[in-house]
Amino acid sequence: MRIIGVDPGLQRTGYAVVEKKENDFLIVTSGVLTTKKTSIGKRLLSIYNGLLNIIEEYSPALMAVETGFYSKNVDSLVKMSQVKGVLIVAASLKGLEVFEYSPATIKSSVVGRGGATKEQVKYMVEQIMKREIEGGFDISDAIAVAICHFHRA
Repeated sequence: MRIIGVDPGLQRTGYAVVEKKENDFLIVTSGVLTTKKTSIGKRLLSIYNGLLNIIEEYSPALMAVETGFYSKNVDSLVKMSQVKGVLIVAASLKGLEVFEYSPATIKSSVVGRGGATKEQVKYMVEQIMKREIEGGFDISDAIAVAICHFHRA
């Protein structure tokens, strides 16, 4: 089965298309959708189009996405929710079922502890994937979202 894991963000949205064959995971592609500082509408459209292109090229069966978390900064939470909304619409438009997981659920699934740091998540993702993950936490977090779904499916 092939799925796309997504770590949403307005400036940087990490994604990873991951395939599971028996007990092995394979990263088909991964990267970061970045947006320039422009209007919110243009940024959301850029993320939407970027995800559509990835889905069309790599044909995942479903999308797993990290849910927002409570933040003292309401503006950040609103923007994250807007990004997640366009991601869900893009995936739904292409017929993908969408699964959402909290940060604590993802960390617990990958590391075994819901309060794990990003460094710990990245380390465990590298152990599971049996390779170094380049590109920062956006990508390792997106892979972790995909792994979480495989563990829970």
